[in-house]
Amino acid sequence: MKKTALLLSLFFGLNLYSQTVSDIQQQNARATGYAIIASKNPGVDFSVYVIPWDGIGTLEYNATTQINPSWHAQAAIKGNFFGQAFDGSNFSGYSSVVTSEAQFDLYKSNGIQWWIVCSTLPAFSDIAGKSRLTELSVEAYSPLVNLKRNTATGGFIQGIQTKLENNTNNWFYGNLGEGSWMVAKGDYNSPKLIVNQDGNVGIGTSSPLFKLDVVGKSSFSDNMVVQGKIESKEVKVTTTPTADFVFEENYALPSLESVEKHIKEKKHLPEIASAKEMKKEGVNIGEFQIKLLQKIEELTLYTIEQNKQLIEQNKKITHLEQDLQAIKEKNNQ
Repeated sequence: MKKTALLLSLFFGLNLYSQTVSDIQQQNARATGYAIIASKNPGVDFSVYVIPWDGIGTLEYNATTQINPSWHAQAAIKGNFFGQAFDGSNFSGYSSVVTSEAQFDLYKSNGIQWWIVCSTLPAFSDIAGKSRLTELSVEAYSPLVNLKRNTATGGFIQGIQTKLENNTNNWFYGNLGEGSWMVAKGDYNSPKLIVNQDGNVGIGTSSPLFKLDVVGKSSFSDNMVVQGKIESKEVKVTTTPTADFVFEENYALPSLESVEKHIKEKKHLPEIASAKEMKKEGVNIGEFQIKLLQKIEELTLYTIEQNKQLIEQNKKITHLEQDLQAIKEKNNQ
């Protein structure tokens, strides 16, 4: 009779797993004297744990205090009889804690009731349709969550696709083959960002050849440090002001004598950093280009002034030559 009651309890327990723990415990406690609860034991097809009943507390108390939540029990059966079978096999054949009837008898010989906690749910289960989770926690030494997206060819690609309920903001995050991870908008076929297993990152390209491979325009609004060379076909530096102030009427153009004196004393041009300072502090390309342009414009003004002097001297030389020729002609008469 006890065996029949226990089997009926287990049968009903496995078919009532959607009810709450408290409801199932109370219903079965009133009907048969057994308590059955339902949960999931991930990664194990079937396991049995046996713990003693304290002989004092209620069914609810024992279920919440003696059954370890980490077991994720699917069914818990309270009784004092061991000879029952499950699917034609003794419980001891499935037990991960108690492996013989003698171990059960340790509890039975003292007249102490015991709990059998077991699980028959598969290690994995499929969910078809929509499912809403407010929180998902995977706790393990090496946690693993398998997420797959079906492809048009019948295969799958590992990753997750997110979107709002109105089908907007559709993004895909996942693996691309065996050695790449990607972020795509709308579909995995249009990757926006690629991270390869060799550490190369691609933006705008699915085959990055460098640690950062960007195909398209890029903008940086803050400082960037490059510990190496920069190779470019074109560099554009936008900065203000320029050096056109050199051509203003009130600009004090240094005399060549003062420039010469500065060069002899400092060994570099005025307003241009020395080689020692450049090596220590580096060079601001934008500011340096303006300074160089300033010196070029100053040289232009020097050249213009020297050209005026040359023209004036040429005029004087021409007059002197004409006067000398006139004197020679007069002496030959």
